[in-house]
Amino acid sequence: MHRTRNPFTIGLLGCGLWGRRILGDLCALGARVHVVDVDASARAQALAAGAMTAVTTLDQADTCNGWVIATPASEHLASLRLLADAGVPLLCEKPLCIDAAQARGIETLGLADCHMLDVWRYHPAVEKLGTLASSGTLGTPLGLRSTRINWTSPRTDVDSLANLAPHDISIYREVFAGAWPEPASAFFEHDQDGNVRSAWMQWRGGPWMLSELGNRSPLRRRELRLHGEDAVAIWDAASPATLVIARGDADDQLEASERQNVPLDTSTALRRQLQAWLDWIGGDGPPPRSSLADGLRAFASIERMRDLGNRA
Repeated sequence: MHRTRNPFTIGLLGCGLWGRRILGDLCALGARVHVVDVDASARAQALAAGAMTAVTTLDQADTCNGWVIATPASEHLASLRLLADAGVPLLCEKPLCIDAAQARGIETLGLADCHMLDVWRYHPAVEKLGTLASSGTLGTPLGLRSTRINWTSPRTDVDSLANLAPHDISIYREVFAGAWPEPASAFFEHDQDGNVRSAWMQWRGGPWMLSELGNRSPLRRRELRLHGEDAVAIWDAASPATLVIARGDADDQLEASERQNVPLDTSTALRRQLQAWLDWIGGDGPPPRSSLADGLRAFASIERMRDLGNRA
């Protein structure tokens, strides 16, 4: 049990596009953040955004109560090795690694206090869908439809499948009380280098999940649709503060005649997870919902799905 009290001193390894968001939320939550990044412009931006210090190497950083790893996925193994003896909680961005060799290397580190930055498990809409599934409000839960598409990705070391599928796995687990989705079938669109840029996937494991993800849609879209025997609950990122429960007969436009708008908390999933992590470090809350072992299992599941899609 960690008993450090706020203000926490938190290290941030990597301060690129996503790292800057992490930095902003940690500062807003009252943490004193020390950034490590080899890029001079990233360090300058970190200082301008509120970092206490921004240095080039880990040995230059102050002692911290915890570390967030926001380096590229291809560097996570090296980052975790650097922090393996830090003796403080670690929170690692997804995807955890880029190949099986890195996965084995991470597993051998034996990191007990390392967890995954699975922000969608803390999203207000996902938490509400989990409540609806467990309460029987929609009837028996049947399955989940997830859409996660846009035009491009800032990540250059992983393809769309590796980048986006961890989100769907974490959402499924949060909605269905920790259950794991099992790969069933997949169809991929590849780019000229053979990387997956769009994927349509079926998962099983109790309730089903159908996922569409990729970087070939001219419009950015995020939608979750939970199907129950009696009703359907829908969340659309275009209306992020509202979840809609639909049931009943169709109206004259062939749309659901009964709709209930459910208001949602408007705080971001990232800030909610970081707050929960800081609470845990202080001994005031449960550990993060996704462990390092969960990150390794998610990687293995995605690789099985990759094999199914490549053979389709």
